Amino acid sequence: MNPIVVIAPLLFFANPEAPGWLKEAASSTLPAYEAKVPAAVWLKEETVTIQDAGSKTRTLRYAVKVLNREGVKSAERGISYFSGAGKVRDVRAWLIPPSGKVKEYGKNDVVDASVADGLYDDSRLALISARRDAEPGAIFGFEATLDEKTVFSQFEFPFQGDLPASRSSFSLNLPTGWRADGKLLDGSAITPQVSGNSYRWQVTNLAPFDDEPNSPERESLTPVLVVSTFPPEGAAGGATGHFEHWKDVSSWTSRLVDPSATITPEIEAHVKSLTGGAAGFWEKLRPLASDAQKIRYISIQLNLARGGGYVPHSAASVLRNAYGDCKDKANYLRTMLKVAGIESYPVSIYSADPRHTRRGWPSPEQFDHMILAIRTPDDTKLPSSFDFPGLGRLMLFDPTNDVVPLGYVPDYEQQSLALLIAGDKGDLFETPSSQPSANLLKRTAHLKLNANGDLVAGLVQDMGVGQAAFDMIARKKSLSTPEFTKRMQSRVNRNLTGANVTKVDSSADPTREKYQLDLEFTAAHFANTQGRLLIFKPAVLPYYGGPDVTSSKRRLPLVVEPVAYEEHVEVEIPEGFAVDEVPDSGSVKSDYGSFTVSWKVNGNVLVFERKVELVSALVPVADYKKARDFFAALGETEQAPVVLMRKN
Repeated sequence: MNPIVVIAPLLFFANPEAPGWLKEAASSTLPAYEAKVPAAVWLKEETVTIQDAGSKTRTLRYAVKVLNREGVKSAERGISYFSGAGKVRDVRAWLIPPSGKVKEYGKNDVVDASVADGLYDDSRLALISARRDAEPGAIFGFEATLDEKTVFSQFEFPFQGDLPASRSSFSLNLPTGWRADGKLLDGSAITPQVSGNSYRWQVTNLAPFDDEPNSPERESLTPVLVVSTFPPEGAAGGATGHFEHWKDVSSWTSRLVDPSATITPEIEAHVKSLTGGAAGFWEKLRPLASDAQKIRYISIQLNLARGGGYVPHSAASVLRNAYGDCKDKANYLRTMLKVAGIESYPVSIYSADPRHTRRGWPSPEQFDHMILAIRTPDDTKLPSSFDFPGLGRLMLFDPTNDVVPLGYVPDYEQQSLALLIAGDKGDLFETPSSQPSANLLKRTAHLKLNANGDLVAGLVQDMGVGQAAFDMIARKKSLSTPEFTKRMQSRVNRNLTGANVTKVDSSADPTREKYQLDLEFTAAHFANTQGRLLIFKPAVLPYYGGPDVTSSKRRLPLVVEPVAYEEHVEVEIPEGFAVDEVPDSGSVKSDYGSFTVSWKVNGNVLVFERKVELVSALVPVADYKKARDFFAALGETEQAPVVLMRKN
């Protein structure tokens, strides 16, 4: 046998070659980056070909160069899909180390796994990782193709993540007669290259994204392309998800969610057991809302590609299983309310950031959560109530949040654009928001010092109202009593070295609208002794509440969250001492809020008072110095020392 015949194919498989597109990307020159940048993307490319209203093919190509040891983590990539609705094919990857010897990865190297933590979830990721083989200077390339069925004909494409990107593009091939409308998520225009029915949007030379404390989410700071497609005849709001207006999204979503709100005998019986003979609106509503909050939350994401992200399980199923996700809990309550004769409407919302949803892109893909809007009497005046055109007085309620009571909406869902799902009567609206003063944390402290500077008796009482109470209740609820006590002890010890906590007591109002926490403690050497002087800080447990402004310069906008805080501290001055020096009283106002500080002496008691109110704001980089000066001054009020002097 001629040995050449045998050896030649062995050499072919032992020395694979990278594809032409990866060679081309790798041959280009990258800009010089700071040493801390771990890796740089040469190419990020997605191409979508739509065969018809419900079928499409996606092809991904990705190339990244590892710049340092930290960048080794970047040598992996995957393609997401929905099981039962998508078929992944041609998944391959390559690693080109500095030596130039290519290593190829194929189907045996693919890890296919669920991408969510839910009990049931059909969203998956086919991933290839070369992290074990990668090293600084290596180039990693990935290519995959996916055929899928879907009800969505809209696309969202982030041009970059944290890494710099040399070239990033999204291409779309449409059937004859279709059109596409693409823009950046912030509403600004981006011009595609158009050839017949093919569109291509591309950006180049994107700088590294380096996050900063208290900045907006990355998607609002980096370019994100959103594309809507429309078949001939302008089938807006059709069954396959083509949307010209927000009312189209409402009508489309209603067709998915409404069939699940079906009343069954077991639901009727359950409602009767909860409401008894109640006849009044609130008497019927309160037990039903409370019951929905008690249903255990479990993420369930099934049949997503065909609208499953919006289709809830039936109320009867939720009742039997005693668990469900946000849409299941909302539908469960909605169905029970129908039995009680109370109208309600599902509401889609993005729960993590009130600034996330953009009015200019009508799409169900802007949301990640579902709550409920309940029709109430016209004279209802509660923090979560509002008027909606054509539907009257409504009240938002989130049955997934098991702490925030009826009549309130969590702060992370306030002043946010949300979609009321009510057929052609639904639309986008802004959720109600409460004033910072309605979510007050009020602290009262009584401190007693001896002549040695020891804190012989300390009592701090925190009283939370509104969101402040909800946050305190949620923290307490997440911990056992011993764990909560230990957490509070650690909190005191973190601020008072050597403190001895003697009492931790907390209680919530039955309505959950108020919460009180009492801490009692002592602390040796609370005051610093310097000869005849005792020096201490009355703000015994700091509460700053503002954003991080420690950096002298900033590259990204600064997010300010609303805060309402009041503090009253009384310090019993030890016998034989008098107040020698206190900080100045005064007040400061700015575009971001205000605060006042006062000091006074009543006999042998020093009184320190502080009031802080911050408003929701997004501070542009140009105004950072002004904001930093304000918050620095606010922070200094916690560090202000008092000096006592021995009289003789």
